[in-house]
Amino acid sequence: QQPAVTKAIAKFEVMGLVTVSGDARDQRSRLVTLSEAGFGHLAAVRQTLIPTFMACFEGWSDGEIDQFSAYLRRLGSWYDTNRL
Repeated sequence: QQPAVTKAIAKFEVMGLVTVSGDARDQRSRLVTLSEAGFGHLAAVRQTLIPTFMACFEGWSDGEIDQFSAYLRRLGSWYDTNRL
């Protein structure tokens, strides 16, 4: 069974959204690069999601957004330290 990220990258590669190549410095690693089609797809996704994302924070004060950002950084730090 493939790890989730590997499985997702494989799907993106089949869709032509990324290219995958070996890493000359580390044979265990693979380099993933966003293709031109991938950039286009990413732009389309952003255009779809950004209005909804921005509406989510409508009415939030700068302080509330700062506090939320701090919590996200703390959560990200925890995930970085506790990777499975």
